[in-house]
Amino acid sequence: MEGAPDQRPSLFSPFQMGRFRLSHRVVLAPMTRCRAVDGIPGPAHVEYYTQRATDGGFLITEGTVISPTGAGSMAIDNTIMVEVVDTAIVELVNTKVMVAKITKMEMVNSVEVELKGLDDEQDHVKDVGYLLVRRFPKCPGIYTREQIDGWKMVVDAVHAQGSIIFCQLWHVGRASNQTYQPGGTAAPISSTNKPISGRWKILMPDGKYGNYATPRRLATSEIPQIVQDYQQAAINAIEAGTSILIELVLRAPKGMSNGFDGIELHGAHGYLIDQFLKDGINDRTDAYGGSLGNRCRFLAEVAQAVVSAIGASRAAVRISPAIDHLDANDSDPLRLGLAVVHRLNALQRDAGERLAYLHVTQPRYVAYGQTEGGRHGSQEEESRLMRAVRDAYDGTFVCSGGYTRQLGVEAVEQGDADLVSYGRLFISNPDLVERFKSDAPLNRYVRATFYTPDPVVGYTDYPSLRQTQRSRL
Repeated sequence: MEGAPDQRPSLFSPFQMGRFRLSHRVVLAPMTRCRAVDGIPGPAHVEYYTQRATDGGFLITEGTVISPTGAGSMAIDNTIMVEVVDTAIVELVNTKVMVAKITKMEMVNSVEVELKGLDDEQDHVKDVGYLLVRRFPKCPGIYTREQIDGWKMVVDAVHAQGSIIFCQLWHVGRASNQTYQPGGTAAPISSTNKPISGRWKILMPDGKYGNYATPRRLATSEIPQIVQDYQQAAINAIEAGTSILIELVLRAPKGMSNGFDGIELHGAHGYLIDQFLKDGINDRTDAYGGSLGNRCRFLAEVAQAVVSAIGASRAAVRISPAIDHLDANDSDPLRLGLAVVHRLNALQRDAGERLAYLHVTQPRYVAYGQTEGGRHGSQEEESRLMRAVRDAYDGTFVCSGGYTRQLGVEAVEQGDADLVSYGRLFISNPDLVERFKSDAPLNRYVRATFYTPDPVVGYTDYPSLRQTQRSRL
């Protein structure tokens, strides 16, 4: 009707995500940050997540390991050059610490890091100072009492800000090394016994990059235990933040819970679930390999187990059908994405309620990750895949991968997504929602501190807009 107000949704309009009422649609994406000493979240995590919490906001934690066999480390593609500005780096060489100020790290067909001169960036580097490198990695888990108790502090603090928070459940599968496995000698487990290629390197405990180990193909009889590990991790997540019995938690009123509000299954980016989904990895000949339906079976069983334990409305799934991170290739990404959606829609019908959401990564996410400004638009092929998956899925759709403020606005207004998750921009802008609303300038992120273990530098020391404004008075 002419003269009627614009009813289109916006990035900053409220949204009902199942049982959860959100005040805006800007989501903190799950991101590995390597700050959990001995895999246990601590005070630094409390501050980090609280800084990014808003009333009616939605946060997703970093990948959180479900069991001792699920641990790994961050990965690099050593065939591409990574520009790193405004930083200092510490490298461990022969157990001795060498400190060097750098402006660039080049990783081109080599695991060595070439240190460049300061050039004209001296002032920026001087502002950052030196970083202390300790043991890598420090990814949190949720399978021990100490880990659950550590997450309780985070959950309680985030809830005090009026935000909801989901825990991303993670098993890296073959994206690991014996060093990170129980006993320090076991081969990592996977759908296959094919290792990740030398294109990719894994960060080792001494701070250097090494090769991924040759994995051990899971026997068919072992898979139910892995499914059970996911289910128990989901139960642990819902427990985190409360001391009452889990049965009482699951009967709590709809909306915010005492523990994590829900979980996201990490089925993307070349990790264990993705290793079953992708035909470029999965070479099994049993019920979990071969046909597309068989390759989707593991995810379907994990999702079903989690839903049976905590309910569909507290469970979500992340997939990346067209991402080749860690050699996770598929011959027909669109067909794969639609097959996963078909399984999830069926699960929702059987459960009698929808999952919390489906989270899908843009097809060219890896390439976008090496740029400093995010995407400038979408290619038609990737837009077609995202749109097809979005249209097929019966529920809340979350998109991610190189989104700028403008692209997020367009995605919501055009109906391409209900929510948009942001990663790197949220790292350097804890008040990203406020900055987006006022279209304020953004802090630049320092890529080289994404995975360093310092609990402050590059983690909780990025200033808010208000802090920056006060410092100028």
